[in-house]
Amino acid sequence: MARIPTRIGDGAGVLAVSLTLMSLGAALWVLGYPTIEVTVTATKTLKADPGSADQGFRAFAYFCGYTTVIGVIIGAWTARTRPLGPLMLAWVVLCSAAGAAWSLWLGQVLVGRFFGFDATSISPGDTISVAPSVDPSVALLCAPAAAATIYWAASAMASASSVR
Repeated sequence: MARIPTRIGDGAGVLAVSLTLMSLGAALWVLGYPTIEVTVTATKTLKADPGSADQGFRAFAYFCGYTTVIGVIIGAWTARTRPLGPLMLAWVVLCSAAGAAWSLWLGQVLVGRFFGFDATSISPGDTISVAPSVDPSVALLCAPAAAATIYWAASAMASASSVR
């Protein structure tokens, strides 16, 4: 049986760890996902409670926070357990970016499942929880930027210590 080349195995390991950690992060994100409390009016329109208007931004901030932390973990783990070099740096960035995109997609699917409601069964006076959607924009760059920074710093420290 043929052996898998070490570089391919290392790369596959980084991808697997990235996707696994981001999947766990998405699941935790959904458990703490901020919702907007809305009341159904007599004209069947929705009126948001004043204290819950910023929940969309909080969901965005939570996404940025957990993907950044996971990006740091991915960068540190890869620098510690895998060969250092520019190709692995590029791979860490790609894997953490793919993981962040996967995490956003999985999180939005799970949010839809957990916080969805049947619009035909609501009546005036009901209060329901609505999950605001998250526009990812720059948030998808948090994990790759954190992973690249940590990996690069570890590489720089390793090369500086080998010079002595």
